Amino acid sequence: MKSLSSTFLPALLGLLVYASIRVVSDVPFGKRFWERPLLLNIIEVSACIIISYGLKWLIKKMIFRFNAKAIESLSGDIVAKELWQIFIVVLIFLNCTVTVLAAVTDDGLSPADAVIINIIPMLFVLIYYLFARASYFWQSLAQKKVQLEQLNKQQMETELKFLKAQYHPHFLFNALNTVYFQMDEDVVAAKKTIETFSGLLRYQLYDPLQMVPVTKEIQYLNDFISLQKLRMSERIAWDIEIGDQWNEKCIHPLLLLPLVENACKYVSRPGNISIRIQPENSLLVCRIVNSTDKAAKAPVNEGGIGIENLNRRLELLYPGEYLLKLDAQEDRFTALLQIPLLLQQ
Repeated sequence: MKSLSSTFLPALLGLLVYASIRVVSDVPFGKRFWERPLLLNIIEVSACIIISYGLKWLIKKMIFRFNAKAIESLSGDIVAKELWQIFIVVLIFLNCTVTVLAAVTDDGLSPADAVIINIIPMLFVLIYYLFARASYFWQSLAQKKVQLEQLNKQQMETELKFLKAQYHPHFLFNALNTVYFQMDEDVVAAKKTIETFSGLLRYQLYDPLQMVPVTKEIQYLNDFISLQKLRMSERIAWDIEIGDQWNEKCIHPLLLLPLVENACKYVSRPGNISIRIQPENSLLVCRIVNSTDKAAKAPVNEGGIGIENLNRRLELLYPGEYLLKLDAQEDRFTALLQIPLLLQQ
């Protein structure tokens, strides 16, 4: 539809220019231009339409003579300069076309005809210029918006990948330590641990911008907890309660793990870790509480890689839609996370 209007608009303007010139020049003198020879009218109308397409091409070329920065800014000086140049060029073009056409047709060219031929088309050219300039301006804005969105998306993907690259060595260090000490006690169990560990690594290959079922994220979390139980002292008591009514809802991957890992890192010995993950009003609510030593540094102020990365990932993936609350007290540390549950696209 837009291409059709752009194609036929010059023809319409050509007809309007011709009709306006005839009305202004003929009506005051009682003339009826439709009573003139049909061939003469056809020649003049056709010429006006062809000239209008020439004016369209000319205006387009004049507009694009200005660089991209000028097109975006549209300051008063730039528009005035552009309009003045278009006025001069169009004036020359009209006198080389329409004026010549009027001189060789009908009863010749009078001074009044010359004035009318320059003023009326110029008014329509001004209207068309304003329309074309506004159109090019909004197209430029739309293109810039699309380019900015693409750039922001690329930056977000790059940053998310960088955050995952920071996270992997932290996880690898803890897991490999577990297997190392297990090899001296139970080789079969160590092999099973490596199998579980390989499954965890495969899961970490998921694109952070892709959604995964909550059940898959929870399965990954359970495997991770199993691995931690092998590594940690038996003096740690685990209290885990995870809902099962997720109704095929999805979240972005690897968002719950940093909170569990943080609890494992700072839990007191002896101590306890409580994990609650439930759906509440289209939200996934994860509350993790671990006991802490009074003398230990509060993890909320630690600024570790895991929590910092989690916070940044949440800002990128759920801007304005999530809640992450960390509360460090003398004998316990509480982490509360709420993120939207969505159906996978």
